[in-house]
Amino acid sequence: MPRGRPKEFVREEALARALEAFWAGGYVATGLGDLTAAMGIGRQSLYDTFGDKRQLFMEALDAYCNGQQAAMRQMLEGAETPGAALVRFFNAWPEFMAGPMSDGCLVINTIGEAASLGDDAITRTLREHMDDFTAFVEELVQAAMDSGEVEVSLGARQIASMVTSAAHGVTVHARLEDAQRLANDVAQSLKELLGLQGR
Repeated sequence: MPRGRPKEFVREEALARALEAFWAGGYVATGLGDLTAAMGIGRQSLYDTFGDKRQLFMEALDAYCNGQQAAMRQMLEGAETPGAALVRFFNAWPEFMAGPMSDGCLVINTIGEAASLGDDAITRTLREHMDDFTAFVEELVQAAMDSGEVEVSLGARQIASMVTSAAHGVTVHARLEDAQRLANDVAQSLKELLGLQGR
């Protein structure tokens, strides 16, 4: 029995290109034509491999969030102490604004569309990824508190919520010319609040 013709694309590469298209154009404005052009595949191949546009977006969103957190964890590897890891996290903000976040954050960009979408699954996924980021920050803060490098009256969860809100606020300004300066100002202020200034 003859084999079917193999798909002429690499799934992971096509997904990465779809992610870039959604990131640049947003969920609503990015049509199937935009996606197939960016991914280099036909519409039927998109349906066969990823389902519909919504399913593709959900998978791209998961890939985006998992990739961002993996990149942050890799960046923190080798930090001598938990406090040093937290400082490295804050000090990376301006660089992220100039690089990976220059088009804004896909999660935050999509939150702006979520109300008009009325899609409970997308809203739930966005909330889960935001909670994951807050938990990641809380882990960093708690470790620095346990090591005695951060001594404040607030709890780790409270601090993490504040840091997360600040980080998301900065990404809203990512396409403005002063995004790097703003990221640096906010990060330095948070370091001072936590007694990590000068590091």
